[in-house]
Amino acid sequence: MPILIILLLFCAELSAQVSPPARPERPERPTNPATERQVERQLDRALSQVERATERNHTAASRGLAIAEQQLKAAAERVQIASERPAHLINEAYLSEIELALYQNLPAIKSEWLLLLTNNELAQAQAHSAQWQQYITDQQALSLLDTQILTLRLPSHLDNLNALASLLPADLITKASRNFLFQAQTTKQPELAAETWRFKQPLCQDAMKIGLVDSAIQNSHPAFDGKAAITQRPFHDGRFSADMQHATAIASILIGRSPQHEPLVPNAQLYSANVFFNSANLQAQSTLLSLVQGLNWLAEERVSVINMSLSGPDNPILQQAVRALDRANIVMVAAVGNDGPGAPIRYPAAYPEVIAVTAIDKTYQLYRWAVRGEHIDFAAPGVNLFAASANGGWQAVTGTSFASPIVAGFVACLNNTAGLSMPAIKAALRMQALNHKAQRSEYPLLIPASEG
Repeated sequence: MPILIILLLFCAELSAQVSPPARPERPERPTNPATERQVERQLDRALSQVERATERNHTAASRGLAIAEQQLKAAAERVQIASERPAHLINEAYLSEIELALYQNLPAIKSEWLLLLTNNELAQAQAHSAQWQQYITDQQALSLLDTQILTLRLPSHLDNLNALASLLPADLITKASRNFLFQAQTTKQPELAAETWRFKQPLCQDAMKIGLVDSAIQNSHPAFDGKAAITQRPFHDGRFSADMQHATAIASILIGRSPQHEPLVPNAQLYSANVFFNSANLQAQSTLLSLVQGLNWLAEERVSVINMSLSGPDNPILQQAVRALDRANIVMVAAVGNDGPGAPIRYPAAYPEVIAVTAIDKTYQLYRWAVRGEHIDFAAPGVNLFAASANGGWQAVTGTSFASPIVAGFVACLNNTAGLSMPAIKAALRMQALNHKAQRSEYPLLIPASEG
């Protein structure tokens, strides 16, 4: 008996030294309230299983942990992909059905690469190796950058940066990128909310050209009354269906009119580069190729301001385009993204040449899913905005996507009347924001006169 007691004590001491397994991390919460509650209940049940197993013994806890992690993964994949769902929860198997894939948790067109080269660089690459040239599927000239953009479809054994680098001169590999996706930063509300932003007077009456890199606009909507000046050109991939919801809402904020809403810049002419496509349950998104082509066209149309209500990864090709637009004195305004306050910063908003915009609600609180960071320049209304729907009605929309065009409107009115430089524009906007009575945010607020 004493020996048995000693053995029991020894086992108890050994068990105490073994730390229990860590709890599985909770994934980012989806934005749909119903699915949010469903996932939370599943998470609670899974975590409870781990805790009970830990109390029994370490081996059982490990098995419980594995089961819990499987349940968490399955629960995340069963939830319908919402507009603000983090990229790391996207089901790669589902994406592969529409020729997409995840690369370091970032969606891109599968096996598709882009090269952005000057004519001299292209000649250098062609002289270096002929092997890569057999994979070219498209080549276009970009007047904005004075470059050629080439699309390559690579076989599996070359579908990585190191393999591609072996075929190109060493100094040109920085000009290559996968054809990544950039996502619209919005979520549609099911119905109009009581606390909806409705603007009651324009920011200015000036005539101006404003560029949108967005979806197609439903220009037959009553908000535009057949009189609105809208020029559109499609750049989205022909393999996917076009989307109209996103840009229709944004255009209505800028130039749309209803008994309950006044346009911010009623005499503006909009140029919309239609780059977004829809892919089943995924939100509206654009390829990098479409985005750069759209920016090139807007520069050719000589718009003064470009609104980009999208976000994605840092990218050398996009950065080249942004710098070229800055040199052309075209002001760029972009949404910071809806991936949550703990998410990495997103681009193009994080480039120094771009005005980065976040969203606030009617109480002047920051939108809870907005990306945070020191790169953010201004905050504007972006939660429950009254906006046109592509079906001919009206809706409440939420996201940093809809705060961005408001700041673009402020910029267009300043830039159009004074021809100010970027530093001067930011300073003038900060002066307006600082004078606003509702200044309670960590970022300067730009809020048009509103009601509702």
